[in-house]
Amino acid sequence: MLASVLVTLALTSSVTAFDGQRKGFVLGGGIGFAPRVAWSVSSLNETKTAFAGQILIGYGWNRSNIIVWDINPTIFNSDLVNRLHGGAKNRVGQVFDGIAWYHYFGENYRGVFATAAFGRYRFFYQSAGDTQGPAIRVGAGYEIVKQIQLGMYFSTGRTSNSGYTYHREQLTILATGLLY
Repeated sequence: MLASVLVTLALTSSVTAFDGQRKGFVLGGGIGFAPRVAWSVSSLNETKTAFAGQILIGYGWNRSNIIVWDINPTIFNSDLVNRLHGGAKNRVGQVFDGIAWYHYFGENYRGVFATAAFGRYRFFYQSAGDTQGPAIRVGAGYEIVKQIQLGMYFSTGRTSNSGYTYHREQLTILATGLLY
């Protein structure tokens, strides 16, 4: 009985998937630039620029609101991490991922949006694994044509490892394509 109800719900909800309306399943991906990726611990701090990306998967409950799992990675070379680890040349990743709510103002597809998210930061580098901790993110942007948007996002949070607490933040500018 329960299985038949779940199959019926899955089939009927997939009928409206990817029909060009924001209501229903939402998938997206984007690339961009992070003019500011910063981290600090004790008296040590570093600010870099980085390559940035975005992956979205979720559901739109109407044309103005979607809720998604939102992943925003940045990848950069950290002089400080490399110096602390014996000069090794490590690529460093600082990633925000969490549940995000996007609100699109107006019914038209060309318009402003705002977003807020709660999730976690992950920080990793090749020679030492990763750290993680709570984070928040806010952003805004403009859907320039149907299913293509430009956005600016700011996230901040903390990670902990070996008794140290690290402050993290990043500002990203992304061009994102959405399927809905």
